[in-house]
Amino acid sequence: MLTLDYAHRLAWLYMTGGWPNYQIDHKNRNKFDNQFSNLRDVPAIKNRQNRVLRTNQGVVWDRFRGKWKASIQVAGRTNNLGRFDSYAEAVACRKKAEEKYEFFPR
Repeated sequence: MLTLDYAHRLAWLYMTGGWPNYQIDHKNRNKFDNQFSNLRDVPAIKNRQNRVLRTNQGVVWDRFRGKWKASIQVAGRTNNLGRFDSYAEAVACRKKAEEKYEFFPR
């Protein structure tokens, strides 16, 4: 029986005539939306960058310093982006880093 785990790979095969080179990523992060326009063949690291973030991932309160801390994980390493007086500044810094490291838009 075919499961949804492979439907996107079959959609890719049908539309391109070949198997994907890497992983199939769903641009809108909806694993049930297998329209070809929603699929892209990307390395695992790019696919992981398109996952849904928890609300606090990347920006947390540093209670010892009394500031908001922004960070981003790239290629398995956590990069500290700095500490900020306001949550909005930390989020803006995180978004800028996502663009720099070519994360997919959220």
